[in-house]
Amino acid sequence: MKRILLSLCFLLSPYFCQASTLDILLMGGPSVSTLSNNSNININPSLVNEYKTQPQSPIQSVLGMGVARSYVAFNKPINLSLGLSGYYVDYGKIKGTEYPFINDGLYDTLNYQFRAQSLVLMVEPRLIYTKFLWQPYALVGMGVAWNHLYNYNESPSVPAYSAAASPYPFSNRTEASFAYSFALGIQRQIFNNSFKPLLYFVSVEYRYMNNGKGELGASSAQTTSDRIHITNLATQAILLSLRITV
Repeated sequence: MKRILLSLCFLLSPYFCQASTLDILLMGGPSVSTLSNNSNININPSLVNEYKTQPQSPIQSVLGMGVARSYVAFNKPINLSLGLSGYYVDYGKIKGTEYPFINDGLYDTLNYQFRAQSLVLMVEPRLIYTKFLWQPYALVGMGVAWNHLYNYNESPSVPAYSAAASPYPFSNRTEASFAYSFALGIQRQIFNNSFKPLLYFVSVEYRYMNNGKGELGASSAQTTSDRIHITNLATQAILLSLRITV
């Protein structure tokens, strides 16, 4: 991450000069994630189950914090902020239907669910147009996400029928994946501390985050490497931010 920041600084040095400011950012807001996936899982060579995740958009949350260094464009009302930020993304419960023994006919189904969350670390260049009181900005981010899928459980779709939950649930698993994001927002200075060289800005932004893929661990009954997975852990959020410029 440090090498990426240094490379960006070198490439942009002919157009921006360094300002003696350090930004501290606190971020948070609601998010909506539509996650779906169909998986055929071979429990063993003679037993195949199908797992259909239901597309859903639960309202959850994104929380973040970061630090950045600001640069000022020569003769133009544009600031460049090069930052490093960390995020916690909660996707809530992911639910679906299990169709057991699909290689042997039709059987009573089960409902299943598990939870998903991500810890994300991103390098984030941000361009800010400073001519107006309300200052628009655009941001892109790239980094790594540690995606954690956990707490798998299942129950019969209709309790009176013959389907029974497996005593060997899929285990928890954390997987690292490439992550990226982009955002459009607007910020405004709200307070200037006359006793200390501090500026306070608030902002609101729309952000899209794609944190790659994640999968559950194996069941202790499995003899294969098949897994229930989500290939696109993406979310859209409205983030409110407080930026303190030192």
